[in-house]
Formats: sequence, structure tokens, C-alpha cells
Amino acid sequence: MSLPLPPDQEERSLLERGLDAMALPVDRAGRERLLVYLRELRLWNRSINLVARRTTPAEMVERHFLDSLTLLNLTDRYCTRGALLDIGTGAGFPGLAVAAARPGLEVILVEPRGKRVTFLRHIRRQLALERVLILAGRLEEVLDRPELHRAGLVTSRALAEPARFLNMVKVLLRRGSPALLMLAGQEPILPREYRTQAAQRFILPFSRAERELRVIVRQKKTLSVDSSPAQ
Repeated sequence: MSLPLPPDQEERSLLERGLDAMALPVDRAGRERLLVYLRELRLWNRSINLVARRTTPAEMVERHFLDSLTLLNLTDRYCTRGALLDIGTGAGFPGLAVAAARPGLEVILVEPRGKRVTFLRHIRRQLALERVLILAGRLEEVLDRPELHRAGLVTSRALAEPARFLNMVKVLLRRGSPALLMLAGQEPILPREYRTQAAQRFILPFSRAERELRVIVRQKKTLSVDSSPAQ
């Protein structure tokens, strides 16, 4: 009978196995930053309710880190000249996890809860993530910040159901920023003015839960042509 691994070693094993099973492109330095983040999350969660207290190590790695890192291929594609904007990021998911894996990526985190903002700032310092901007407040309170209009992708993991989320960020989408929906099996009902531009599906490695990402863009209006016969 094998002895259980110490917490840090168990988390390292779970993260390594998960990243490899999902073929997520994270280099060695990125994996080390993620492990620091994971350790700090576990420690801070003892006094601040960042994630559910009864979350197991496997659930912590899968539900929060691996689920967030499914964004990497799309952020690599869409954020070459723009930021990843994560609204209602909570403890930093998905945006701060993506930043830990891609420290050169500009990431903007919007979070209204003060204790979580303190934690986000701590992780930013710990990992020396100089391209992460943290805005403390609700989305409507920071919409006039010019940084938001540099977004290459606008996302949120659990802020609202898809149609409501698209309505909340419609000002940004009208200016050309696409939205990235993180879906867990449900088929989103999109308002008529939006369409899916790209999609990716994943199976999480431990629970075998299905995940889907969809890049949503606002359709350009076309002029209607009156085809009725001339009088």
C-alpha cells in the first residue's frame, strides 16, 4: 500500500498529469508558476472563501486550473495584439491562470470583491506578472476605462448565462472585441446579432466532464434590398 503524497507533491502530480492528458501547451516555467498559484490558493482559502472549502486537490486542479487553461490555444490566436479581459474573475479564473502560463500576455481582471482583489494582487506580485491589470469594481463601474477597449477576447467563467453575458459586454463587442464563452455541455441561445466564429471541445481528465469554448462575434448589419416589383 503506497503512502499518500504530501500536498505539494500531490498537486504537482495532478497538474502534470492533467496538462499532459489534455495536451495543453504550458512550458516548465509556466507549470512552476501555476504550482505557486495553486499552493497560495490553498493557503489563503483557509481564511478567505476563494473556492469551496471542501474542494479536493483533484477538483481544485481540474475545476479551476485545467478548466481555465483550455483557453490557451484561443488566447494564443486572438490575443496577439490585444488583452484577455476576464470579468468577475473571482480568485483569478480563468484570466490569472492563463497569465501564469503566458506571462507575456496582457490580461485585465475585473473583480468587485475586496478580499479577492487583495488575493489577486498578491498572486500578481508572487509571480511577477507585470502585464496583469486588476480593476477593483463591477463591470459597469469600469466600462469607461480605456484599457478595456484593448481586449482581444472578453470572457467570464461564471458571471451570467451566455445571452445575459453578451448583453452585459455589448459595448465592447460593438467595438470589435469577440466574446469567449466557457460552456459546460449546454447549448447557448445566442441573440440574433451574434454568431459563432470558432469553437473547441475538451474532456476534463479526472471527472471526464465535457467543456466547450466558443468565440462569439457581433454580425455586421447588412442593408436589406427591396425585391418587390417596381410599380
